[in-house]
Amino acid sequence: MKERKKEKVYDAGVLFPYLEKFNKHKDLFKNTVCVWEAVPKIAAYLKNYLKDTDHALLIKNNNGYFCGIKTLDNVFAGAFSDLNDGSIEIGENTIIEPGVFIKGPAIIGKNCEIRHNACIRGNVIIGDNCVIGHGSEIKNSVIMNYSNIPHFNYIGDSIIGTNVNIGFMSALLNARVDNANIWLKIISRNGDLLDKMPIPLKKFGTIIGDDSSIGANISLNPGFILMPGTQLITKSNLVSEGGRENLLWLCKIRDTYKQ
Repeated sequence: MKERKKEKVYDAGVLFPYLEKFNKHKDLFKNTVCVWEAVPKIAAYLKNYLKDTDHALLIKNNNGYFCGIKTLDNVFAGAFSDLNDGSIEIGENTIIEPGVFIKGPAIIGKNCEIRHNACIRGNVIIGDNCVIGHGSEIKNSVIMNYSNIPHFNYIGDSIIGTNVNIGFMSALLNARVDNANIWLKIISRNGDLLDKMPIPLKKFGTIIGDDSSIGANISLNPGFILMPGTQLITKSNLVSEGGRENLLWLCKIRDTYKQ
């Protein structure tokens, strides 16, 4: 692969065409040569962003939740938020249902639904108009605007672009069973392997480009980057915009770590 082409597929602007609309937090990708470099920076970014106490979610009592001077009427009294590990920012008109666990630091944007028994497990940025569904767990990850993690999903050490849907019980796994460093694998919309390289991380999930969807019951092994517009509908097939099916052999666990 030519160096210029290789550089392009690692660029946040290529993977996330709507990045400018994620303007509040696009600085997370500042000074990154390769998009995966943003994942280990999430914690430091949140710490810096939330150091202003006006961002912190303050719980007055069981019936009143306040963000700065704004009352959050849609944060249900039964919701449980753990503020011991950092601040939490919740946007306007976001619904936090009873039984939700939120561990800071975390940012949740406007007009979101965080549904019953969802777990936000620290170092998480969720954009506007997103759904985090029942039984879903997210840690050290970014979910951009208009994306849905709706049913029993696990998202770890990952970045999900704008307008992405993750199917029922699908997971973005973030560690190898042998605890070795991750191999990065960039997959085109046609199912082609665009590039493969080792990265110095033991925890890294998946980066999913804008306008993509993942079908039900798919567990992606650590280290995938899916280009914008990808539709992953089964464990073994990737479908392009033209409807052509292509074998995604890298989803087989034995092949994933071949060097």
